[in-house]
Amino acid sequence: MFQRLMRALIALMAVAYMLFGYGITHLAAPIVSTLAVAEPVMATMQGVWLLGEPMTRLGAAGCVVIVLALAGLSLGQRRNA
Repeated sequence: MFQRLMRALIALMAVAYMLFGYGITHLAAPIVSTLAVAEPVMATMQGVWLLGEPMTRLGAAGCVVIVLALAGLSLGQRRNA
């Protein structure tokens, strides 16, 4: 069971990196940098949900700050457009 999970996670990670590589070459720099900032939050959530890692208050606060910053950037871009 554990080996199947690890194989699936490795495959998903490989797909994610291929898509990120494609995005770097085909998307605008602001979009790519936004995705790069969001990646640690997604990795943290995967660790918590899939692997049962503990979420500390500091880790949760960091994720909230990143998500709020990305939301603020997104709202700011919509108002300027």
